[in-house]
Amino acid sequence: MNAHAQSYDSVTFFQNIYEKSLPEYRIIKQKEFKQFCQHYNLNDKLPNNQKQFYQLCFYHDLFTGVSASNYIKGGILQIPYFWHWVNPNPRHEIKSLPKSNPLTSISPPKAFSKYKTFADIDRVPSLYLSDLLTVNPKYYHPECGKFYTFGWCSEREMAFNTLLTLMNYECKIKQEGIHTWSEIWLTFTSQSNHKINLIAIIDNTFDTINWKKSLPKSKTKWKNDYGSGNQIRWYNNIAKSEKQKRKVGDIMVHNEVVKRIENNIKTWLNHKGENG
Repeated sequence: MNAHAQSYDSVTFFQNIYEKSLPEYRIIKQKEFKQFCQHYNLNDKLPNNQKQFYQLCFYHDLFTGVSASNYIKGGILQIPYFWHWVNPNPRHEIKSLPKSNPLTSISPPKAFSKYKTFADIDRVPSLYLSDLLTVNPKYYHPECGKFYTFGWCSEREMAFNTLLTLMNYECKIKQEGIHTWSEIWLTFTSQSNHKINLIAIIDNTFDTINWKKSLPKSKTKWKNDYGSGNQIRWYNNIAKSEKQKRKVGDIMVHNEVVKRIENNIKTWLNHKGENG
């Protein structure tokens, strides 16, 4: 990336940091990629096979957490996990920076007028990602210090799905019990030049990626299977809405943010490199 550029739109920014990080990231993931290709008999030399694997793994590593425990940070961006709709609600202890006003003392924006306070709103992708991409941290909690954005499973996956949708991936959010994760439908090419459909099952709460083979005729069934949950269709509708895609695409990422996230990535890559 050009270190002197003033700003990028968010999609260009995330595409750029992937491209810039890929040479070092590929070294860390290449053994996993080879095993993946061997398991499904894929051609590991094809650029599209490589891109789909490495890009999805990279964005997962960027956004993931490590567990569904309050205040826990994980992944490259160290985004803390906060439960919601529980009593007591840990979000009611978060303060807004720089003035350290409790979120419970702040009225929600007009778009979230049905919620009692700013602490209570469901963090849709445009809010989740615009907070992440601010120059200075927006929040503070005594258990995890200053941070840029936060969310539990559904909020993480909504943001992840909106971003992937803007990059032309075909994805959805699925739910079982009270937990949600992301699924992405992908077409790879085999060693014998046949098309192979795989579903990437990505969990950005528990830091896992699993793969499942699927037949072309099952795609419609897959697209319509969201699992079960009172809000699961709302999560998917929000993540794919034109309004959210437009708002996320319009987020501008300033040079200070570019440098901060590049440093996060460098730290993560160095740690992974040192630990094999």
